[in-house]
Amino acid sequence: DVELARFLLTEDGRRLRSSALALAGAVERPAPWRGLLETAEATGADAEAVARKALEEEKAAGIKRNAKEMGDEAKRSGRRRRTEVLDLGLGLSASWLRDLAATAAGAEEAVFNRDRLDQLRAQVTTLHDPAAPRRAAELVQDTRRRLELNVSEELALEALCFRLERELS
Repeated sequence: DVELARFLLTEDGRRLRSSALALAGAVERPAPWRGLLETAEATGADAEAVARKALEEEKAAGIKRNAKEMGDEAKRSGRRRRTEVLDLGLGLSASWLRDLAATAAGAEEAVFNRDRLDQLRAQVTTLHDPAAPRRAAELVQDTRRRLELNVSEELALEALCFRLERELS
């Protein structure tokens, strides 16, 4: 996905990848979910601003819309982008945990994050149970499904971090 790759090369994308690794336990940080949520919120706010500008340009070109419709459409665009970025961050976390499980099982050839094998190997040495990363990846995927149901993103991410900490420590 070229658009996804381009996003991951931006400052927001690098911040998202860093936050995803923190969420997966690769980087110790207090409230590791907060960085993921803040990156998603910032990207959503940017998308809302871009959509608002485009709608205002359309209005100036003669397309009839009232201010409420324009505001609602811009907010929907921002929320949609925020949700996409949050899901991407969780997907990156799940991918890291999958790679951690593969590394722990001695299947390094199956690792997606090949550029970070040394970091994966180092994290494997801290595991009390080599199967824990697989279970942790399942917890992340479960949280992704929960977010589709419009649960509170902040609470879902915080709960996920508590579960991940218990699973991986």
